[in-house]
Amino acid sequence: MSDEAAYCLVSGLLSDKIIQGEISKWGFSNTLLDVQDLSQSVYNNKGKLIVVTLNEGKIVLKEQGTAGIEAKNLARKRKQFPQNYPQVYFNQGDYIFLEFIEGANAWEGALKGKQIPLDEMVSHIAAVHNFSEGQVRQGEINFKPKDYAEYCRDKFVRHLGGLVNFEFEGAYFDIKDTIQGKLKEFEEREHVDANLLNWIGLIKIDETNNTSSSPHFTLKSMLEYGPLLLDEESLTKLYRGYCSAASMDFRRFMEFDPYAGLVFHLNKIFRGIRRIIKTGARQSSSGYEYGLKRHIGCFGKALDTLCGNGHKLGGLVDFRHSILDYCDRGKLI
Repeated sequence: MSDEAAYCLVSGLLSDKIIQGEISKWGFSNTLLDVQDLSQSVYNNKGKLIVVTLNEGKIVLKEQGTAGIEAKNLARKRKQFPQNYPQVYFNQGDYIFLEFIEGANAWEGALKGKQIPLDEMVSHIAAVHNFSEGQVRQGEINFKPKDYAEYCRDKFVRHLGGLVNFEFEGAYFDIKDTIQGKLKEFEEREHVDANLLNWIGLIKIDETNNTSSSPHFTLKSMLEYGPLLLDEESLTKLYRGYCSAASMDFRRFMEFDPYAGLVFHLNKIFRGIRRIIKTGARQSSSGYEYGLKRHIGCFGKALDTLCGNGHKLGGLVDFRHSILDYCDRGKLI
């Protein structure tokens, strides 16, 4: 989406009398000065993200199918943690207007080598999980449990359908028959997309999920994805800190870690391959290939651990060979 198209979209919305009335309650007019389109372009159907400059200051416009979910999540969490979430100005249908938070996100900070307050971020995630779990017990909210096998297959089709010619079904049935059953033995918590793009300081700026999952996935989205490279000791310390704050047994948490790691890193492989193909990025021009190599290594380590523990995962083993062969032939890593 071009900035010109974004300008037309925003201009049209601001001419709506209902929207005008709602944002005026927060001190904003509809005098549009500028727009900055920050929408993703590599993945389809990700929605629109536009920074809107009005005469009185900046606000954020999102257009996405999950706008209603995000508005409710932000309102719920802002009430409990007012310093950690942006204000929702207005939500209607697929549109949501949000408070603009000044500053670079944690992803950008990590790329520049800046210190990220990971201890506090992990503590906040634990506090969110404790809070929402209490709401679930009281019947105030509910989440749809994540189906890990279907999630993986959907992501494979979405990211790599039509781009690769190898099959996923064997891996799918291994996840469905073995990995998913094990993960379901661990208590699930609200799934939070905690990756570094979604933090400005300790303010969490994206809340589009309404599912529950093993808490490993929330933490991995922040600590094992993107430009942050933690050694085993640092990662273990942060996981231990989460378990302490969330009243979970650390040893049991780590027992389930390879199962969650396999699913998490597998899906990042799908994303990484697609990103490289779609952007044309190669080793000389970006860090994408390093990220892909990292996720392939983590996926392989988890798979080897589970096979070493006696699990029969031939479909996943074959799929790993297909990935490695494809990446080697295409010089993706």
